[in-house]
Amino acid sequence: MRASDIRIKTQLTAFAVLTPPNPDYHQLVSCISVPILLLIADKGVVSLERARELQILNLRLRSEQIPHAGHGVPYDQPDHFAAAVSSFLKSLVA
Repeated sequence: MRASDIRIKTQLTAFAVLTPPNPDYHQLVSCISVPILLLIADKGVVSLERARELQILNLRLRSEQIPHAGHGVPYDQPDHFAAAVSSFLKSLVA
C-alpha cells in the first residue's frame, strides 16, 4: 500500500492526541530509560532544532534526519529508514 493511500485512510480521531492539553514532552522524554531512535524527515513535523533539544533532555536519544522524506518516512525512503533502524539496533548489541 502506498503512503498516500494510508494517509487517506487515516481516521480523523487519530489526531485527537494533538488536541490540548498535550502531555509535557520534556518530562516524558527525560524519563525514558531505554535507548531511543528518533528519525525525522527533512520535510517533516520535527525540526533538527527540536531533535537536538530532545537529545539534551535525554542522552539515550539518537536522532537522524532522513533526506527527501515527509511525515511518512518509512514509505518515502524505505531503504534509508531500514538502514537507520538497522544501524541503531546493531549499536545496542555492540
